[in-house]
Amino acid sequence: MVYDPDDPSGFSIMSKDDSTVSRMLAYWDRRARGYNLLTRLQLHDTKHYEHIIEALVPLGHKASICDMGTACGFMALLAARMGHTVVGIDRLPKMIYYARKNAQELGISVDFRVGNVSSLRIPKNSFDLIIARSIIWCLEDPVGTLRYWMSLLKPGGHILIIDGNYYLDNFEKDYRAKHQLDEVKRSEETGMHGKTNMDSVDFAEIREIAMDLPACSMRRPGWDTSVLLGLGMDNIFVNLEDKTPYTVSTASGYMILPGTFVVTARKPFEKTEGPEHRIYDESLQTLDYEKDTMEESAARFKALADANRVAILQILLKGSKNVKDLSEILGCSVSLTSHNLKLLSSAGLITSVKVGKEVFYGITDSKTLFEILYYMKRGFKPDSPEKG
Repeated sequence: MVYDPDDPSGFSIMSKDDSTVSRMLAYWDRRARGYNLLTRLQLHDTKHYEHIIEALVPLGHKASICDMGTACGFMALLAARMGHTVVGIDRLPKMIYYARKNAQELGISVDFRVGNVSSLRIPKNSFDLIIARSIIWCLEDPVGTLRYWMSLLKPGGHILIIDGNYYLDNFEKDYRAKHQLDEVKRSEETGMHGKTNMDSVDFAEIREIAMDLPACSMRRPGWDTSVLLGLGMDNIFVNLEDKTPYTVSTASGYMILPGTFVVTARKPFEKTEGPEHRIYDESLQTLDYEKDTMEESAARFKALADANRVAILQILLKGSKNVKDLSEILGCSVSLTSHNLKLLSSAGLITSVKVGKEVFYGITDSKTLFEILYYMKRGFKPDSPEKG
């Protein structure tokens, strides 16, 4: 698999060898017992991934989550432990066996299923979040699968990709040099995968299979970003996860070669045809001018009467933040930011949750708030009740 000038964005990449999938499944079937040991070890420290999920799911909201390519259940188990409703899908019965066993032993409820992540009997718009950890590089049709996953997301739902440039050294000289350095360091043998390889599976086998795994020939996460934009996703964010970044010398100076990374993206809210200013499928509820409703509305208008508070809401629509992060983004003092958060919280626009020693703030109802900000931007004002 090499760069195709007729498909520069890699939108049409697919496996070419019919035996690739069966060979890969056989490989991971042999790796299952050792991979389960790796999973059990990783479950002792899940805070990093919990924070990532917390940034994508509104605080206090019990989300519907699907962990695609769940393997022995790592991401599914930690998401369920956070209080979410989780489905875990994997093509290998042995992996699902270990995932169910882990859930039972840990007392965690997850709906683990054997299935092909590219074709499931699941209704559209079913999930608030789809997790894809170390699975896209294994797919025979990664773009088609991403398109399918997007159909399973609810409007406003997110996809969380945790992956890496695995075996890109098969195709690119810069990554080949990095792999040669890793071989000198014996990284494959001394790393967690090597230490948990209980059945002495030959890692060279998956390296050879990767020659026909489409995403393994793409420079990522640039490729992921391009595909997600092409599919119509928005609010795309990328973070590199490498503990020790690998750099190469270029004509423009030293550049980092991404290894492992996290990409998040949101499925846009659906727009509908109809009267002007109607942007969601569900019609807006008729305004009620009873006293309690008026007081609630007045509190919201007061909270929205400050540019900094509106800016805070726009930031929190993209994910939860603590006071320090918000103050740095806004360029305001921590005390002023705290004051504005208190007013927004009193108006019922935001909520908070304590994670360790940190307090994170998030949107109470992202859909309603999105509508309010939309109307503010458009300058649309609902008709006022007639004066007697």
